[in-house]
Amino acid sequence: MALAQRGDALNRSKLKGHLEAHRQSSSSGQITCFVTQPDNVVLHVDVDGKAKGQEVLNKICTLLGIQDEADYFGLQYALSKGDLIWLNMRNRLSKQIPGSPPFKLFFKVKYFVPPYNLVLEETKHQFYLNAVQQLKLGLWDAETSLELQSRLIALMTYVQFGSFNSATTPCKYACFWSDRRAEIPHEVISMAATFHRQLTGMSVRAAQYELLRTTHEEVPAFGVYFYQILDMFGRRLLMGVGPEFVALCQTDFSFIER
Repeated sequence: MALAQRGDALNRSKLKGHLEAHRQSSSSGQITCFVTQPDNVVLHVDVDGKAKGQEVLNKICTLLGIQDEADYFGLQYALSKGDLIWLNMRNRLSKQIPGSPPFKLFFKVKYFVPPYNLVLEETKHQFYLNAVQQLKLGLWDAETSLELQSRLIALMTYVQFGSFNSATTPCKYACFWSDRRAEIPHEVISMAATFHRQLTGMSVRAAQYELLRTTHEEVPAFGVYFYQILDMFGRRLLMGVGPEFVALCQTDFSFIER
């Protein structure tokens, strides 16, 4: 009970600190932004009240050590229904984002390029985090086989949990199986375990790069972002915009035409 009370007091203290910092920023003409990475780590930056989107992006990329490759990245904000919209880097934050500060933004890879074009290790790491997010959500499932999905699950599990352990590892594969799909098949668990065993001794950095290489070369929807549209009959469809093509898709992200 005492530990819980101390934890509650600590959380209240942190919240009070954030609110106090926000009040100080507001009184000094600054805007506070909380920027969430794909792994749910939140970064806090303050910018001038008249700041444009590019200033926030520059600060985030500087914090992450990827300023030299900042052109690959962008920021998104959520509308009232949850739709994510790309922030225009040339316009003021206050003219784009609904509501009042502090603003909540999402740091994303905007332009997916082949991993061999990336120079900075932290840039590769950010690409990896974005790829994992898309894969876990099932957004890149179109035209991927169970064998390929099993290989990707093995790589993601290895990066997060380490080498294969027959007693504990297989149950973790479901962490990387999209909720959009049916329950993870035993076949996938078996294949992922086989691939996972083969990764023993590989460095985490190498495993992350292997996932990027595999998704770039073998996942047809690599780098595609999807947007809801209506066809001429009022039916809901998706438009997929990727680094190499624009696609018309069903609402389950399967391709109709590309």
